Amino acid sequence: MSLENCRANAFTCCVITFAFLCAYAVTFLVVMPLQNALFGETQVWRSVLYLPHGVCVLATMLFGWRAIVPPTLGSTGGLFFFSADRLVEIGALSSGLAAIATAACAFVAFEVFRFFGRNHYATPAANVQWRSVFAVGILAALIGAFAKSNLLCAPGSCEGNMHDYWLSVSGSICGLFAVMYVLMHLFRRARLSGRDWA
Repeated sequence: MSLENCRANAFTCCVITFAFLCAYAVTFLVVMPLQNALFGETQVWRSVLYLPHGVCVLATMLFGWRAIVPPTLGSTGGLFFFSADRLVEIGALSSGLAAIATAACAFVAFEVFRFFGRNHYATPAANVQWRSVFAVGILAALIGAFAKSNLLCAPGSCEGNMHDYWLSVSGSICGLFAVMYVLMHLFRRARLSGRDWA
């Protein structure tokens, strides 16, 4: 691999990690205070609007398996910077596994679809089908929530774990929808601006 490719990959990794951290920060600093005020205290991964999931899904759509490492770093960084007390409480091993699960669930979902003949990765030859990506994101939310509800919640009843699970699923899906909605409008405005300048 050439030095130029190494630099490009490192830059991509930094951008995705930064995007994930920004999404985590917005979720933690904006969404969670409102949610906690209305519904009581809960953890960020059970947010009603978990924006980092959208970053994971879209990054994986663009870069495939290479998008696993940046969200892992971003998830670990988010726990360290914003939830250090929680990091100590659940332990390094569970936190690390949850970070990997958060990052890898989108890749697993894309691969499941590809196994059944539906390749939804972005390619130069095909336009992005947002509905297909959203379907992949729903499957990724189901997979990621299963891992996080078992790794990040305190041992308790099966009913409690199921409650955590469905909160995580719904929050991840809403977060993906919000990120996709914003990006679609940004792309649309960029296209219109390009026409205005033409």
